[in-house]
Amino acid sequence: MTAPIWPITSDALNDLSIPGRSWYRIAAYFRRSDKVVLATKCYGATAKEPFQQGNSRKHIFDAVHASLRRLGTDYIDLYQLHRYDPDTPLEESLGALDDLVHMGKIRYAGCSNFPAFRLAKANAIADGKGLAKFSSVQPRYNLLYRIIERDLLELATEDGVGVIPYNPIAGGLLSGKHQPRRARLKVRVSTLHQRAKSIESAIGMRRCSQRLRSSRLLLYAKA
Repeated sequence: MTAPIWPITSDALNDLSIPGRSWYRIAAYFRRSDKVVLATKCYGATAKEPFQQGNSRKHIFDAVHASLRRLGTDYIDLYQLHRYDPDTPLEESLGALDDLVHMGKIRYAGCSNFPAFRLAKANAIADGKGLAKFSSVQPRYNLLYRIIERDLLELATEDGVGVIPYNPIAGGLLSGKHQPRRARLKVRVSTLHQRAKSIESAIGMRRCSQRLRSSRLLLYAKA
């Protein structure tokens, strides 16, 4: 699974020609095969124009065709909306995905980072208009972030929507990649101790200054 915004680097934030380059590497490692399920997404900005981002019909079509060209394939197995677009009606996005399904450009449509109520609303619209429904949802899910257990998992089970979790080890927090808590606390205590010393030093200097000022006033008074 990939997306047209990768890789995200400091250079990519300033040069929008960089995102999407990782796809060429993916394409170099595989050729279309029945054993490969290819999934990708759209939403993120691929250029500087306002219509080159989001879930509008134009951007979805442009993004799909760009993906097919980069990956060197005729179709995408699963095409997802990376996130909800408040500036585009769901009807427009769903209509574009449905057209792409009928054109043979994508096999299934899905969504990512959609809460339960938006997924339910989207599939209700698709049912009412006879459009392709979201076959999958990709939520953030790990031991520290379990909000999807409230309603999204139950909705997905009820409606037959596949769930493809991401961020399972919380960016390395659950795998021991980052500093242990004790080490972080030690650094924090050391930093606080240094700040306390600085404050104490500043207070001491202020008191000395006040005493010196009082002495000067006393000398002036005696004179």
